[in-house]
Amino acid sequence: MLQLIQSFLSQDWQVTFGTVSQKNPNSIDLTNYGVTEVSLALNNSSFDEYMLNLNPTIVVFDRFITEEQFGWRVAETCPNALRVLDTEDLHCLRKTRQGAIKNEIEFTNDMLLNSEIAKREIAAIYRCDISLIISTFEMKLLQEVFKIDESLVYHLPFLFDKIDENNSWKSFDERYHFISIGNFLHAPNLDATIQLKKHIWKKIREKILIHYKKEIPYSVEVETEEFVEEENIVRIRSVIMVERETQKGIIIGHKGTAIKRVGAEARKDLEKFFEKKVFIELYVKVNKNWRSDKNQLKRFGYNQN
Repeated sequence: MLQLIQSFLSQDWQVTFGTVSQKNPNSIDLTNYGVTEVSLALNNSSFDEYMLNLNPTIVVFDRFITEEQFGWRVAETCPNALRVLDTEDLHCLRKTRQGAIKNEIEFTNDMLLNSEIAKREIAAIYRCDISLIISTFEMKLLQEVFKIDESLVYHLPFLFDKIDENNSWKSFDERYHFISIGNFLHAPNLDATIQLKKHIWKKIREKILIHYKKEIPYSVEVETEEFVEEENIVRIRSVIMVERETQKGIIIGHKGTAIKRVGAEARKDLEKFFEKKVFIELYVKVNKNWRSDKNQLKRFGYNQN
């Protein structure tokens, strides 16, 4: 939304931002950008009076729930205003996928079509003059599954500046380690981490159990240090942790043949899961006595009770 506001400001539009939410220490002070901030009340005729006096040319709704609350009032008080729905991402898609993951069932378009939140969100799209869609996948979904006319939706990805090709960023092959920052209150972030543990780590460890002697698998744990999902390929870099240098040599094998076999077989299974090409890179790290370290056991998800 901030990028959208800045885009309007760059075109010399006068922008007013209305919200029912209370200010908190993390709120952005939009007045610093030259935006007028207004506090709104739900289910209150004061909004109608305010809109009549403001008489805006364009009204942008932040997500479909805001359109449900205020859209009909805008239509009555400002019938000539262009009504724009900023979806950010399709909530119905996110919620339906989340439900499928939680219930450990395969996501289908029928599930999406029958969800109540989809009916509400699609209705909001139809009530607006144009809806901003953040991804090409969602554009295709709306037009092919929900049969939304292309004149009602507009693909608007994140409004970032174009990446300078001469930047100093490291290539994928040169990158190591990653950290996820957050409190997992956003369901997709939690689900992504669960997918790493349940599918990627599981497939790699499964191949280790098959190909190595009994003493090795129980001293091994797997972590993913980098996971990048692109349109046609998934890139994964994972580390196999062992307790001793001798185990590291066994996992790698003569000239790397053993670890290559683990990676190749894990890749085949993961390509079936992701339904696209997978590039997987494995390497081995010695993490002495990790099975005796309570903090590391907790990190790997082992119950110590």
